[in-house]
Amino acid sequence: SSGVAYINGDAFFVTLYQYWDWDEGVANTLMHEIGHNFGLRHGGNENRNRKPNYNSVMNYNNQFPGVDVDCDGFGDGILDYSRGFNPDLNESALIEADGICGVPIDWNENGSIDAGTITRNINCSNLNTTNCGSFGACDDDSCNILQDQNDWNAMNFLGQSRGIQPVLIECDNPVPIR
Repeated sequence: SSGVAYINGDAFFVTLYQYWDWDEGVANTLMHEIGHNFGLRHGGNENRNRKPNYNSVMNYNNQFPGVDVDCDGFGDGILDYSRGFNPDLNESALIEADGICGVPIDWNENGSIDAGTITRNINCSNLNTTNCGSFGACDDDSCNILQDQNDWNAMNFLGQSRGIQPVLIECDNPVPIR
């Protein structure tokens, strides 16, 4: 676990005691846990995690490597919350040539960019994918429509003053080996 926080709360813990000298890891986890205090979840407004089109430090795939700015599906070291620019991804009708934002991505990991549409569960760790109906390294076992969110517009800076009760969330994202 890298941290614990209350969604819409006023408390969080950063639990990187073994990595206290790892500035980037501590900064990324701090921003991630504060995001929970601002009402953000691992999928923006939902708990569905590891969505490749959700470029936010809240997404476990982007917490440590940073958000993806060059559209290849991998983090580029930039620390940010999502700005909500990415299109929806329908896991039942993915177009590999389109990728996330115009750069082709081999979603089914067959070594080529397929023509037409494919069906694949893609909200998985490190761009691993599985067939729909199979968990593998994925956050769920079904094919869904994955949506981005503008985190900056969705943040709740008033916390509990709006009558929203805080919810404890434990972040069990494993810390990468350095």
